[in-house]
Amino acid sequence: MTAVDDETIDAIAQAVVRALREQDTGGLTPQQHREHHEALARFIAREDRRAKLFERMQASAGGWIVITAIGGLGYIVWEFLRSHLR
Repeated sequence: MTAVDDETIDAIAQAVVRALREQDTGGLTPQQHREHHEALARFIAREDRRAKLFERMQASAGGWIVITAIGGLGYIVWEFLRSHLR
């Protein structure tokens, strides 16, 4: 195995950087690429907020279902007692 000197390592690193910069970016400039990433981040954040809102709505609706069921059961018991205690 041969030792690689610093100049060779630097040349390889520069070649890699150059190749990465020249690769096909789909016609996007670095600024456009950055803007797309920012737009995606905003979209993901918005979807997270919507998911949390939906979860809160489900929890709230679940609570109302329980309250309604208890109220309905209470009404049934009340009507039963009212009709049988006369």
